[in-house]
Amino acid sequence: MGIMETKLNHHALEGIARTKFVGWRVANNFSHHPNGRILILWKEELVQLNIIETTDQVIHYLETCKISNVSFYISYVYAFNTAVGRRPLWHNLRRFNSLFQNSWILLGDFNNVLNNDERINGMPVTMYETREFKDCCYDLGLSNLRSSRMFHTWSNNKTWCKLDKAMGGSPFKFFNMWTRHKEFQDIVSNTWGMHVVGSVMFKLCKKLKSLKEPLKSLNKQHFSHISAMVRVAEEELAHAQQQLHDNTTDTLLQSRVHELRALKLAEAEASYCSQLAKAKYLKNCDRGSKFFHDLIKRLKISLSKSSFFSAGINPTDTEIIKRTTGFTQGIFPFKYLGIPVAASRLSGIAMPVSSPPLKNSVNHHYAVFQVWGLSEITSLCKSSSVPDIPQDRCRSLSLDQPSTRLIH
Repeated sequence: MGIMETKLNHHALEGIARTKFVGWRVANNFSHHPNGRILILWKEELVQLNIIETTDQVIHYLETCKISNVSFYISYVYAFNTAVGRRPLWHNLRRFNSLFQNSWILLGDFNNVLNNDERINGMPVTMYETREFKDCCYDLGLSNLRSSRMFHTWSNNKTWCKLDKAMGGSPFKFFNMWTRHKEFQDIVSNTWGMHVVGSVMFKLCKKLKSLKEPLKSLNKQHFSHISAMVRVAEEELAHAQQQLHDNTTDTLLQSRVHELRALKLAEAEASYCSQLAKAKYLKNCDRGSKFFHDLIKRLKISLSKSSFFSAGINPTDTEIIKRTTGFTQGIFPFKYLGIPVAASRLSGIAMPVSSPPLKNSVNHHYAVFQVWGLSEITSLCKSSSVPDIPQDRCRSLSLDQPSTRLIH
């Protein structure tokens, strides 16, 4: 168990440990900071704990469970509250990671946010305050572990921040832009050709883990800060082209222009941004979050790509529906996502039209609207293309996918 910011002096802390934590062993960092900012307690009959290193901002130790005999490294962190003060901590974590390769988890108060969403109210998150922390996490392959309950862990009753974190090794991430580099195939071939003994799954995991470092190195050397690299390359290309225009026989300039064009950094940037956007969409599109609701608000019915399919409606009423909605009329049977839909299939699920402006003209008949690009029925009900239709009058067909709707 780790306790941060105990606000106790060394003597008081030892007294509390003797009286309140009988049978527990204690470790702290009073020897490196007068306030003893980190306190660790454990029971020796359950775990064996070996302190590896202690500093003013972190305590590293190896913990071994005496029941399962599983060992892993734990680092309890209580970082200083300034960017300059935290720099020795980032250097220490990098050094520790290079020396020990077992499973590793970091816990504690990092006094640093990683992203914009980790602070609400207060001053905007700046690149200056996050850059060194992000670089350290990238170098060590660290990411936030999943947690429950409160996301923001610190507040002064005005600003809320996520400062307390549990971090571990991040999963294997692959960026499609790497495949555009000339060295990519050689890197993969060299790693995949290594000899590994074990089961098929063990071999796969071992090779993926071995491939991680070379790909990280490739990314750092050729794709780090890709947007900035694109801007610099575009400026260099424009300058070289201008020089070549003034001196068309210069072979060095010709070679330089060809070299800059061959980099294709703009394509790599587009691939990177597209992949991140897709990942964000897949993660947040259906979670009821602000991102989801903002996405729904932007969705609109496209009249040119929308049509309605009716069954048992006379031509006069059909014309009224077409004029009221602005949709074209489709012809049965049609295929939706490869599934044939016929008029006969609507008999068991259709409902009478009872909502204005269709109620007075289309009594006891049915209309199915197939609206492309919509994932929420509420968007259709609120759309100006279908006016005055209450939301509670919209109901989904039981045979359809999300974008086929029945308005009754």
